[in-house]
Amino acid sequence: MSAELRHRDVFRQQHGYGDLEVADTSWQSKRFDHLFASTELPATQCYYDHSGFERSDHAPIIADFELDSN
Repeated sequence: MSAELRHRDVFRQQHGYGDLEVADTSWQSKRFDHLFASTELPATQCYYDHSGFERSDHAPIIADFELDSN
């Protein structure tokens, strides 16, 4: 997390810093996509979309956020 900018890596916040399987992220490498968001924007989920392998050699990272209606 960047304390100065008040942003964090959403995937790592939800899933930690453990190893990921190559099949979870890309064809022949490790995770290289990141999703950074403001700490004021709560993420409800963050995951790799494996259907992306139909069009690319890596899975896109997707996040859903809870928006305040106020």
